[in-house]
Amino acid sequence: MAATLGSLQKVARGGVANLAGAVAATTMGVLVTWLAARALPPPRAGALFAALAAFVLVSTVAKLGTQTGLVYWIARLRALDQAHLLRRCLWLAIAPVVAASVVAGAGLFLGAAPLARLADPGNPGEFATAVRVLAGFLPLAVATDTLLAATRGLHSVRATVVVDKLLRPGLQLAGFAALAVLLVEPDLMPFALAMVLPYAPAAALAGLALRRRVRGLPPASPSPGLPLSAPPSPGLGRDFWRFTAPRAVAGVLQTALQRVDVLLVATFAGVRAAAVYAVAGRFVVVGQFANQAIAQTVQSRLAEAVALRDRGATATLYQGATAWLVLLVWPVHLLTAVFAPVYLGLFGDGYRAGVPVVAVLAAAMLVASACGTVDSVLAMAGRTSWNLYNVAAALAVMIVLDVLLIPPLGALGAALGLAAAVLLNNLVPIVQVGRLVGVHPFGAGTVTACAAAVTCFGVLPMVSLAAPPPWRGFAALALVALGIAGYAAACWRFRGVLGLTALRRRHDEKPRRGNMREDYTRIFQNLTAVEKYEEVVYAPDTYSSAVNRRQRAYLRSLVARAFPQRRPVQHDFACGTGRAIRILHGLVRDAHGYDTSAAMLERARASGVFAHLHQVPESGRLPRPMGDGAPALVTVFRLLLNVGDDVRDRAIGFAASLLPHSCSGLLVIENHGNRTSVRHLRHRRRAGDPWFNELSHAEVDLLLARHGFTVVERRGFAVCPPGAYARRWLRPVARLVDGLAWRIPALAGVATTVLYVARRTGGPDLDLATAPAAPAVTDLPELS
Repeated sequence: MAATLGSLQKVARGGVANLAGAVAATTMGVLVTWLAARALPPPRAGALFAALAAFVLVSTVAKLGTQTGLVYWIARLRALDQAHLLRRCLWLAIAPVVAASVVAGAGLFLGAAPLARLADPGNPGEFATAVRVLAGFLPLAVATDTLLAATRGLHSVRATVVVDKLLRPGLQLAGFAALAVLLVEPDLMPFALAMVLPYAPAAALAGLALRRRVRGLPPASPSPGLPLSAPPSPGLGRDFWRFTAPRAVAGVLQTALQRVDVLLVATFAGVRAAAVYAVAGRFVVVGQFANQAIAQTVQSRLAEAVALRDRGATATLYQGATAWLVLLVWPVHLLTAVFAPVYLGLFGDGYRAGVPVVAVLAAAMLVASACGTVDSVLAMAGRTSWNLYNVAAALAVMIVLDVLLIPPLGALGAALGLAAAVLLNNLVPIVQVGRLVGVHPFGAGTVTACAAAVTCFGVLPMVSLAAPPPWRGFAALALVALGIAGYAAACWRFRGVLGLTALRRRHDEKPRRGNMREDYTRIFQNLTAVEKYEEVVYAPDTYSSAVNRRQRAYLRSLVARAFPQRRPVQHDFACGTGRAIRILHGLVRDAHGYDTSAAMLERARASGVFAHLHQVPESGRLPRPMGDGAPALVTVFRLLLNVGDDVRDRAIGFAASLLPHSCSGLLVIENHGNRTSVRHLRHRRRAGDPWFNELSHAEVDLLLARHGFTVVERRGFAVCPPGAYARRWLRPVARLVDGLAWRIPALAGVATTVLYVARRTGGPDLDLATAPAAPAVTDLPELS
């Protein structure tokens, strides 16, 4: 249960930024629509919306369903200890999408003229020019969405928020605002260019974000001699596209479900009616963005829970996400339905005819949002073909109803067709998910959220409509304000049921800028602490992650020059989540990891570490080294400051048992709190803080000497203290300084994090690569 709640907390905290980004993107999207409706006459505005609908539809085809396929397969490979296949999975997805996007863009460019004659027969030349402009940027749009999907599969939503929710919509809004002010003659082409030009920087930033996440992945194939938790699957490409292909078709149909009705209204009722329908239904985007934001955050966790057949975790994630979705979108849908004339009047008096459209669509969206991210649950359960059948049935229903109802009813007929399709596309999957996975969205949190929203934003605002016309506006404002206050009070009162407590960071979970405590074995016996260590301490842009990158470069160079002929066997004491093992992957013949924490070892297995992992007792006899063969490389990272003197001696004694003489191999040990570093300036202020521990070089040398080791090389990796990396404005300077300083061995004396390379003293000075095997070590006496 603790692990389940921990997953929900990660989704909540990762989702806060994504939801905030979704709110910003939705707001900017509505403003873009408003500017287009104000700057262009209704016929031209309708033509712009129709051209954009075609652009979105074709770009969805070119994505080939990889937005869902990447998230599902990356999460599944991580959960099933097959992280070494992640790079291959990315290549299998991205290469075909690049080719498909180029072909789709060319097809849209060539098909612009026929599409213009169908959608805008009154002015086909201008419409065709706008479509061709959109087609030129289609590969960039497809690349942006695909690359960002890969980063989400790797548990990072930051790039999606910054690039897709803030940067791109912000640039589009700025472009439309400039055109609305400066453009004298309303023309479609500049507005079309303003819509797609921001995809150029967005695609570049998405590529950089994915490249950064890929750097931390294991190599594409394990080194010889290392055991695998699961063998490489030669059919990964077949399995990937077997899952993704139905989703590709379903994605196209889903986009058609959202966009083709605008084209149908333009065809059967004219572009003026299409403009009214597009503006009246613009509020639906609020629910779509919120649903997308929550789904993007929860998808990878859902895929892992379903892959592990953890129904409790699946239900918690699904119901929690549904409650948050209802909390976010029901107030918008209810207020839009109650005050539809006011909402439509914002776009101009010519759009007030869309009041019935708003009422129908609002009712359908209330039901859809109460069903939650049901499509994501079904897809993450591996049933993308079911999803395809559902969307195909819904699209067929919508098209039939549109053809029958648009000629007599206009935009209202399209709204009725879309409402029927939305209900079908949400209620049927709920039944399927219930039978397949055994979960449903209607938990206590969902019911509570629905009741609070209806009371505060449905009942109270409707009372204002009964007020006399002169007082109606004042009554509406007062009752809406009362509803907001009541809604906030209800969220606070029922915060536990609604899952809002997962958004709160407890005091004892505060990140410690990369430092650790001495009571290591007690702290890291639970999964929550381990996940915080891996995802907070070693999160991107932190001090620890920067040090880790430099240590990787140094250690791989060290092993290559110290063991030129025969690769060593690595023994990582206090291996934790396997960081040191991953650093040297491919350069060692075999690897063994030892740790007292079962939770740490479990996380190491889940991350795809290629090593034999062993849990050892916290005290008593020295742990028995596993395996044999020389030369040996013993690594001890982030231990000296996390434990007391007895455990330090225990660790170095373990290394001495593996390295009986100077030709047996090397010991590499880390001190991440050098007493002679700049960090030491804060020792008085941090006196008594269990997270602030230090050791001097002399103390480390003495510890090693007690067990017969002599330091032969010392290297520092950060002259700047961890606090410099915690301040965004100072972080680039710290990176630059440390990026130069770590290459200068003399600066190890003032570095915060230092590695010591030690050799056992005594014995012949033989080449490490030709040294004889170390003798087997059994039943070593307990250290005094």
